Amino acid sequence: MSGPRKPGLSEAARRILCSFLERYPSSAQKRGGRKLRLAKWDNRLPAISRDLEGKERFLDAVEELEKLGVLSVRWGRFRVGEEVEALYLEDPALLYALLGEKSPRERREELLDVLKRRPWSDGPLSTIASTLAARLEEDSAVGVEKPDELRDIGRLLLLTPEQCADAALRALSVRLFNNSKRLEHLLRGADRLCAEIGREPLSEAIGLRRSFPEVSVALFGSLFVAGRRWRCDGEVLSLPLETVLCLSGVELDPRSWSTAWVLGVENKESFYTAAAAARRSRQRGSQKHEPSAVVYTAGHPNQAVTGMVSLLARADTSLMHFGDLDPEGLLILQELERAAGRPMQPFMMDIKTYLKYLPHGRPLSQASLRRLSEVTHEALRPLATEIAGKGIGVEQEVITVSFG
Repeated sequence: MSGPRKPGLSEAARRILCSFLERYPSSAQKRGGRKLRLAKWDNRLPAISRDLEGKERFLDAVEELEKLGVLSVRWGRFRVGEEVEALYLEDPALLYALLGEKSPRERREELLDVLKRRPWSDGPLSTIASTLAARLEEDSAVGVEKPDELRDIGRLLLLTPEQCADAALRALSVRLFNNSKRLEHLLRGADRLCAEIGREPLSEAIGLRRSFPEVSVALFGSLFVAGRRWRCDGEVLSLPLETVLCLSGVELDPRSWSTAWVLGVENKESFYTAAAAARRSRQRGSQKHEPSAVVYTAGHPNQAVTGMVSLLARADTSLMHFGDLDPEGLLILQELERAAGRPMQPFMMDIKTYLKYLPHGRPLSQASLRRLSEVTHEALRPLATEIAGKGIGVEQEVITVSFG
């Protein structure tokens, strides 16, 4: 059994050990590999760099833990006793004992004991229990660390989609556990467990993934629902996926002098601005070439967005998209084009617009800039090259929308 917390262990020492405790279960050391190494302690414990007393407490704690034998220290060059380059975990069992926590071995034994009891021990879960027990014996992860969670997840695995269909998530949680939030917490562990043994995520298998994708759209024309015509005059509609799937068609009203076209807009404020500009243009009868529909894509498009874009693509329209002038914005256009199954062109996503608003841009990380290599759209390549050279991205919201 793990021992009680070490008498006299300083608060700074406990914080250092807690950092190791958090990382150890997923470390190479846990799997028999190299020792767990943690560095950059001024980021982990800001008090180190904030004041002299904080740094002294940290250095005293390092010395304390080194003497106990739980950690070893690598000092900065020519800064022995003054600057810690990295700390290494020497004794995982002592780490858990000093913090009064159960060791991984003790937790494994508790999980194995749960698998020997109902609902895991017999019936439809017995085969899964055998698989999990074998993984635990091999010291492999099973996605769950607490015995009570594993026990309750067993109850969830016995549920059917029909049993889950007639109640909200928290109502079902009260029914099962007399705790409104217990089910939401358990589902995360249940999905991890299923992933470890190669099964479909439980939340999807029994219909408990609570996701309600929506799409906002402003269009001039008609939507058709089960043969009924739904007339629209540019007002913003927010439609859930369920309604989008019921739409059988769309008819857009182009100006007499132009063909209808659809504009996707990445960010919410720019979407409302573009939708309002299109309405004003129609009301004034101006000769601007405003879109016949504006769709809010909400960044990377969800199912409702792709469903609406696909529906609009089937009409006799041209498709365009207006997004951030950065790697993600360019890739979102490509994602929408794939969903539409038809060519989609950039709107105000060109070098001229980029250079105009460049003074208001923001620096991009190297990781973000590397994503420019994924840009394959012919019309976006010049802009991608320009962004790569400047290392700056321009947010859509600083760009004034114009249909002139």
